[in-house]
Formats: sequence, structure tokens, C-alpha cells
Amino acid sequence: MLIGILLLYQLQNHMRFFVFALFSFWVPRIVLNAVEDHRLPLLPWYIIGTTVTRLAIPLYFWGCPYNVLHVQPQPALAIALVVWLSTQATILLSQYKFGSCWVIPKELLPEKYDYSRPIVVDDDSADLEAGASEDEMETRFPQWKRRAEDAQECFVRNR
Repeated sequence: MLIGILLLYQLQNHMRFFVFALFSFWVPRIVLNAVEDHRLPLLPWYIIGTTVTRLAIPLYFWGCPYNVLHVQPQPALAIALVVWLSTQATILLSQYKFGSCWVIPKELLPEKYDYSRPIVVDDDSADLEAGASEDEMETRFPQWKRRAEDAQECFVRNR
């Protein structure tokens, strides 16, 4: 009997660390956002709602003196859990506002590749907004006229 009580006491002490490890569910998301540089990681309402709803059960058992399982209230642990989850949620919300990699110094970030192609103009007098003439289109894309006629015929037929 005494061994069972001591084992239960030890389990209860380790349970606190287990609960804190279990309630570190935002940590992988914070790391993934920073590593993969997500633009808008998670919406603020989702972060706040998930954090509040997941806090409800441990706060009930550790904060309410008359709970269903008659667990002894532990307000210090309840406050510590609220602070831990609030810290995680604050970091996620700041990643939403300031960007996913704001926590990493700029010297440690890799250089971003610019995927946009430069516009090369052969003729200095060419007007980019005017587009290509029909002669240029026929030389560059010989099938364009046939496809334009097919599209117009299809449009007239389906009218």
C-alpha cells in the first residue's frame, strides 16, 4: 500500500512535466513557420480560439476546488500553464504580424531567390504597353491566328 502511494505521488509529479510537454503543441508550428518562411502562417482567431479551448480542461481541474474528479487545485501550475501557452500564442501572433522569420537574425537567413524574369527589350523605341503587332505574332507563334479564329467561331456557335 505504501509503495502504491509513493508510486502515485511520483507519477503525479511527473504528470506535471507530461502536461507541459503535451501543451507545447504550438512549438512545432512556430519552428515550421520560421524554417519554411510561411507568408501568413495561421489566422489570429484560430490561434486564440485553439489556445483558449485547449486550456479549459486543465484550468478546470487545477483551478476549480470543486471539480468532478476531486483533484486538488494547483493554482501555481494553472498560472504557469496559462503563461506557457500565452507565450506560444504570442510568438505565433507576432509571426503573423511581422513575418515568420522575424525571430531569426537577418545574418543567419539564406538569401532569397528572385523568381521573376527580367524584361529584355531588343529595341529601345519598343513600347511594352502596345503589345506585339500581327506580323510579329505570325513570325513568333504561327498557330496563334488559327487558334484565335477557332475561339471566335466557338464563341459565335455557343451564343
